[in-house]
This record gives sequence, C-alpha cells and structure tokens, in this order.
Amino acid sequence: MEYSELSRQLREAGRGKDWNRVLEICQAIDEQFPENLDFWKQYWHARALIETGNVAQGLKMASVTFGQNPNFEANNNLIIYGLRKFADSYKPDRDGQNLDMAIELARRLNDKDTLADTIIRVSKKYHSGKDHELALTLMESLDFDEINTSKRQTIKGQVLSLAESYALELSWLYLKTQQPEKAEEIITRLYKKIERLDKNAEKFLRDRHANALITQGKYKEALEVLGPVIRFNEWIWYYRFAQVLKAMGEDDAALYYAVLSCLDKKQKPWFKNKVYLFLLRHLRNYFSEQEAKDIAQFLVRMYIDNGFAQSKTPQGLINFFGIKQEQIPDYRTALSKVNHILSTKLCREKKTGEITKLIKDFGFIRSKEGETFYFNKWQTESDWQSLRPGMKVSFCIGWNYDAKKKEVKKAGIKVKVL
Repeated sequence: MEYSELSRQLREAGRGKDWNRVLEICQAIDEQFPENLDFWKQYWHARALIETGNVAQGLKMASVTFGQNPNFEANNNLIIYGLRKFADSYKPDRDGQNLDMAIELARRLNDKDTLADTIIRVSKKYHSGKDHELALTLMESLDFDEINTSKRQTIKGQVLSLAESYALELSWLYLKTQQPEKAEEIITRLYKKIERLDKNAEKFLRDRHANALITQGKYKEALEVLGPVIRFNEWIWYYRFAQVLKAMGEDDAALYYAVLSCLDKKQKPWFKNKVYLFLLRHLRNYFSEQEAKDIAQFLVRMYIDNGFAQSKTPQGLINFFGIKQEQIPDYRTALSKVNHILSTKLCREKKTGEITKLIKDFGFIRSKEGETFYFNKWQTESDWQSLRPGMKVSFCIGWNYDAKKKEVKKAGIKVKVL
C-alpha cells in the first residue's frame, strides 16, 4: 500500500478517535517506510498512545517530535494535554521513574502554567499517599511569583487560578509537616497577590490560615481570619471558632459555636464526628452524666453504621461510658435525642427585654437587668419587618463576632415579640 493511502487512513482513524486502528496503521507505516519522517504521523501515534493509557510512552514520542520541530503547534498542545493526563493518572509506585521526564518536558515547552499545573497535580498524588516530604520538595521547586493568578477557563466554567491551587496545596503540606509559620506566610502572600479570591478557595485558605495561627498560639489573629467566613453558616467555621475560643478560655462561647456546628443540617453528622468528640473531651462539664452518655452512644452508633465499630475512638467511648452496644438506639432515634440535648444548650436561660434600636438588618435589646445585647434578623423568630423600637421581646443569650472590634461578644438569639 502506498504511503499516501496509509496517511489518509491514519487521518481518518485519528479524527474518528479509533485509537487502536491508529496504532495498527502507525505500525504498518514504520514497517514499510522506516525512513519517512512525518510529523503528523508521529503526532497521531503519540496521541493514540496517550489515549490508550500509555501516557509516558506517548509523551516521550511527542518529546522527540518537539525536539525536531518545536513550532509544531498540534504537538505542543498534545504535550500539554498529555502532561495533564500523566499527572491525573500518576501513581508514585508505578510512574515515579517517568516523573523527571514529564517535568523536564514541561520546562522545555517553556509553558510555566503547564509546569505548575503538572507539579501541583502530582504533588496531590504524593500527599494522598502520605509522602508529604516528597510532595513538598516538588511544590517548593516552583517560583510562587511566576505562578498565574488569572482564573482558568474550562468547558464547565471558571476554576481556581493556579496561584490559588498552589497556595492551597503548599499550605496544607506545611501544616502536615509542622511548619505553620510557612503555611501562614504563603497564604498571606496569596492574599497580597490576588485582590478577590474564589469563594471556595477563600474558605479553605482561611481554614488553613486559622489552623496555622492556632498551632502558633495566635488565637486573636485566628479569630480575625475566621470572622469573615462565619457568615457562611457552615459547621466547619463554627467548629474552628469553638476551638479557638476554648483555647482562649472562653468556654461559654466555645460551647455555643460547637453546638451550632453540630446542629448545622447542611452536612451529615458523620462528617462532624470530631465536633461531638470536642464537646465530650473539652466541654463535658456542660452536660449531665446521662446527656454525655447519650452523645457518646450516638457517636458509637455512627461509627458502627459506617463500618468502624472496632476502631480506637468508638471502643474508647464504649469503655469510658460503659456503653452496651445492644442497647444503643437506632441512628434516627439517637440523632433526635442528641439534637434535643444540644438545642437546649443554645437557650439555657430565657430573658426578657425591650428593643431600643433597629438599623437595617440588626438592632439592640436592653434586658430587664439593664444589659444591652446586639441581635440580627437571622436570629429573630418574629417577623423582622414588624419589629419596632419599644417592643417587649423574649430572647436567649448567644454569641456574635464583632467585625469592627474583632472579638466575640454576647448577643441576643431566638428573639420573639411578647
């Protein structure tokens, strides 16, 4: 068969994404025309290898083509695509010997975004395998000042910038390797570099930042970092607030935020098991012996239902509280009992007072004892639009983060017109 015919069939098979057929035709060309140098034939051969799972081999072939013709755009795009596939499918115990080749190819391509993306993706594979030191070495090989801060555009829409992804990964690794100062530094540098962070990136970065500050005993600074995200009303931020406040000796406020964390219905209780443990380990004096045991039984029930009945935590609870597994209620019953216990902790004492001032979506109440409490529309059980200064109300005492004074202060919750 003539070369032109094989070349035509190769193009058709490639455009039809019949990769096994592409490999067959490439083999036929190599056997019949070994001296022929066709960049498109090499392109399709490398593409077929990448698409059929032989990513490293395909990249090596594309690398040869790049050396012969660095301006062949289709091949350069294939390298970028292949490096992403390589990083996404990377297994340290299988592909480690090809890592240097992939990184060197990214450097030769002189595409800083591709280089950063490849290293970030591979680093995640190492850290998921608990090899934090090697992941850290990879990440620190990048120059943060050269990493792109622009949002990346995909078919599904915009995703995190490389700089955000880099800071998220590197700060996580610094925390895992007990280097909170460096985690704090890289996050602070990102804040200065990007004026407006992606919402999800901001949440995770603030969580990492707060962790780094907590580890260093910088509790007031940690509250300042967490303050802006408490508005998201998600269990993790309430939990972080509780951790910081407990460390500061503010046990009443710590209890309030830990209880809010547990009662947040947007996340299943199983994912919040650390918060229930926090209540039992650090704030147990707020619960009666039976209440603490009910919470412990619920925790054990979650561990049993999720297949971890014999792990250290449930066994420790069983032994400490004298729990008999056959007497533990079913999940729904246990959850209902615990939610009732925790709800009462949000309103341990009902107070009465008078609304003194209303400003947009917040206001102030003066209690019968003469204390003034801030409250907002989200903590009001009566219709907000119907409220007026001078109205008598009942309320409970909760807590609120004062962004101006950067501190946690008592506030009115469950506000209801009498």
